[in-house]
Amino acid sequence: MNRRLQNQVFYNHPCEVPPMRFPPEIWYEIAFYSAYSATRHGSGDTAGYNDNKTKPKLLWHLGSVSKFHRQLALRYWAHTIHLLEQVDPEKLGYLGVVNGIDLMSYVRCLVCRDGYGVYRAPKNAFEGFGLIEELVLDCHRDINFGGGFGQQEPLPMHTAFQAAGTQNDPLVMQGNPGANAHPQPARMSYRRLRVNFPSTLRTLRVYDSHVPDVYFIQQVAEQCPLLQSLTLARCTLFTRQGCEFWRRLPRSDSDAYFNDQGVSAYAIAIGRELKHIRNLKELQIGIYLTSHAAIDIHLQQHAGLSQTTETNLGVWEKSCDKCVAQYQEPTVAMEIEATEILAKEVPTILAVSWMSFCSERRIGWSTHRITRNEKGEFQGVI
Repeated sequence: MNRRLQNQVFYNHPCEVPPMRFPPEIWYEIAFYSAYSATRHGSGDTAGYNDNKTKPKLLWHLGSVSKFHRQLALRYWAHTIHLLEQVDPEKLGYLGVVNGIDLMSYVRCLVCRDGYGVYRAPKNAFEGFGLIEELVLDCHRDINFGGGFGQQEPLPMHTAFQAAGTQNDPLVMQGNPGANAHPQPARMSYRRLRVNFPSTLRTLRVYDSHVPDVYFIQQVAEQCPLLQSLTLARCTLFTRQGCEFWRRLPRSDSDAYFNDQGVSAYAIAIGRELKHIRNLKELQIGIYLTSHAAIDIHLQQHAGLSQTTETNLGVWEKSCDKCVAQYQEPTVAMEIEATEILAKEVPTILAVSWMSFCSERRIGWSTHRITRNEKGEFQGVI
């Protein structure tokens, strides 16, 4: 057989190559990419976390290869867990047991959806999540309408933020509702969380709440020594127009979260509480520092509607050039004033965000950065 024929035979019948085996590091990278291919924080509410949760199809295919791959996929899948029912932590623990892995120890972000009912959760509900860094809470069920569960307090009884000469300022009363802050039916009362926050938390995000911000601030100060980022976003006219709580109150009571009066006193009062969160660097607080008249002016003059009751959320979907021209500059001035006060009260804070009436759908954040010198002393707001 000549050389040419030998080469032809070799070409037609190549030697068998053994299958390639990836080292564990490559599989870790594949699982990581699969788990984080979606943006984690795309929306400013708990729904955003659910929408951005990675579709598990790719991870499930990876997990079907072997026990090693299944454990690997579960580790990364468990990074962000959504609790929809009270029994979900138990189900998660069982899933880990049957797969030979302590699954709860891999959870870093826990999202409690409305259906979970965080106000029903017992004190130790989060104890199994020993390394959790981020907690996201839907707190819309923080009002007892007379039937109730959990720890409750009548609405007009909070006195933690008394500031001399400011008892009638709406924003101060928002942080510290006095005896006349909300002239609501007597049967309504605030609920307080029974569940303890994990001491490992670095980020807490609260959405759709009605209770005074001091409730969460004081609990964080007591239980979360490592916390660096705090979001306190409220239920508002722009997020849940059909909310039962606001439906039972006069329309003017939206000034509890939407007002440009008493801003300095409010910032001083809330700053005194926030400074007890020793490592706080970032604050998002769901207050609009805009004249309360802006709501009716937009509806009646810009949108041509006669009453708020005639509207739905659609009227707030698009930004309004007239609102921007009339309210953005004075609102930003108020935000800077309040941010400067907070920066001086809270020596660690580096960024403060306020709800923006001039944003798309009126639910965006207006963020202000704080500059400090090498000693950490306040220099300015940008």
